[in-house]
Amino acid sequence: MLIVLSHFLNLHHGIGKAAKEDEEKDSLENQVIRRVGDLLYNIFDNKFGAFKQGIESKYLPHISQLKKADPMKLPKIQEFNKSVKTFFHSSTLVQLQNQNNPLAEVSHIRKVSRLGLGGSNLTNVSPSTRDIDPSYYGRYCSVETPEGQKIGLIRSLTLNAKIDEHGQVLAPYYLVEQGKVTPKITYLTAGEEPENYIAHCSLKINENNLIEESMVWARHQRKFVLVPKEKINFIDTSFYHLNSINSSSIPFFQHNDSVRMLTASNMQKQAVILLKGEAPLVASGIENYLLGNASLTVKSDSAGIVKYVDSEKIIISPEKTAQQKKDSYPNQEEYPISQFLITNTNNLLTSVPLVKEGEKVEKGQIIACGNYHDQQELVLGHNLRVAFMC
Repeated sequence: MLIVLSHFLNLHHGIGKAAKEDEEKDSLENQVIRRVGDLLYNIFDNKFGAFKQGIESKYLPHISQLKKADPMKLPKIQEFNKSVKTFFHSSTLVQLQNQNNPLAEVSHIRKVSRLGLGGSNLTNVSPSTRDIDPSYYGRYCSVETPEGQKIGLIRSLTLNAKIDEHGQVLAPYYLVEQGKVTPKITYLTAGEEPENYIAHCSLKINENNLIEESMVWARHQRKFVLVPKEKINFIDTSFYHLNSINSSSIPFFQHNDSVRMLTASNMQKQAVILLKGEAPLVASGIENYLLGNASLTVKSDSAGIVKYVDSEKIIISPEKTAQQKKDSYPNQEEYPISQFLITNTNNLLTSVPLVKEGEKVEKGQIIACGNYHDQQELVLGHNLRVAFMC
């Protein structure tokens, strides 16, 4: 009550702000992400409360009166199983993972929906809800969304955005101190961002990480202002600050029409993996990261020498460290390889070893992955050959 009264009195003196409901209801400041685990916990908690109430009302009174208690009168534990199965069978938020290709897999688990329990309804959604809000900057991709009835209601997280323990979507920024860009990365919520002066990553920065321009355009209070470089607090982490995984894998993203980019982002997820792919001649630079995060990719946990390789496993003997005794040898590490994996779309995937016996590997090196790689990059197709006749 004290906090509420204090905020109300401050508004009369011009401290704080009271935003209109129509303007701020779609802002990420007033929204939290409810993950599937949170929704499942609510269902489990409700059933557990009913289970506990049944024990207290029917079972405990008989024990307290020294009467014979019948365990058959206890609520059955099968109700928990039934509730969980009902949630996974009927909830709109529970889906089979899209496994057309590795890009579709990673993209599917980074989607955010406004539908489902506690969200919007398709029948009474306002156009402003489907629109892009300024608070989406660096958090939701402004291009990638489904085409059709659910347009604007399902979004994709940007490449570097993450969700904190409170359900807030965080955007990363480099900290700037007195015009110098530091390597420290700070994650800001949509509520913390308007109070800071945030510059775009296209600024000219010298070899000492100092901003060369004396006056810089920055975002402050949802507006663009021209301020001295000493006022800048943060700067975008990369040019992919606005892009999701799908849209960042398209070269020359910023030079395309928005509708064409929307179509291209959705079509990439429909690409069927070829028997033999080809690395793109014109790439965006994140293909190797996409390959490293694919489901069939196997990485070495430590540096060492490959002792054995076949289609089912790879055995690596790690190098001895200086801390180990001379008479002790590190245990060999075995990495199983998945073969003939059937996906949800009835595609057949197989893994390929990328190392040979006797080869030296580094820690974190990709030693095996699915049949969608070429030159340590993710492959979705072939380069287009065009012939011109004069």
